[in-house]
Amino acid sequence: PAAHSRCRGSSGNNHHGRIVGAKWLNGDGNSSSVDMISMLDMKRDAPDGSWEVNDGRLSTVTSAGKGNPRLSLPIENPPEEYDVRLQVQRTSEGNALVLGIVSGSHRAIVAMDGFRGSGGLWGLENIDGKGPAENGTGVANQPLKVNEAAEVLVQVRKTGIRVDRDGKTLIDWKGSSDKLALHPVWDDKGPPRLFLGAQA
Repeated sequence: PAAHSRCRGSSGNNHHGRIVGAKWLNGDGNSSSVDMISMLDMKRDAPDGSWEVNDGRLSTVTSAGKGNPRLSLPIENPPEEYDVRLQVQRTSEGNALVLGIVSGSHRAIVAMDGFRGSGGLWGLENIDGKGPAENGTGVANQPLKVNEAAEVLVQVRKTGIRVDRDGKTLIDWKGSSDKLALHPVWDDKGPPRLFLGAQA
């Protein structure tokens, strides 16, 4: 399935981000269209934070001390191989934008421009219980500049996970999905669904 949506996140810490477009493809390249925003149920899909849809834009507003905003996408039990395409754009400085992914029966996140002391770190979290800085996937000095869009392609395969930014490969991890696990901050103990998030 494919989807096109807009997302803007903001917090009391001035952490803002926008998902300007999102597209889902099966790993074999076949696709069919679905409007994910029209399928969202905020009470069901947004257990953390405050989310709303206005004029086709999905937005969230959070404040310091209230946790990381999270929105589950209406994609449950995805196939073993698939692609997710995003166009992301910050509207102010902040911490990581997050895409929660599913690989087999395991989950992880793609952190985009997190760990601000690193100058903008991208990576997978967690692998063998380790974050991007320790598991070999961390790529520093890749900030998302305010008001500058970036095209992100995440490819989930049986053999690993690849992340491209603007056509350049940042992450090309090879390994078994049983090495993946969500950090406790993001683990909602729920079904294996993709999600979007912002790190406060």
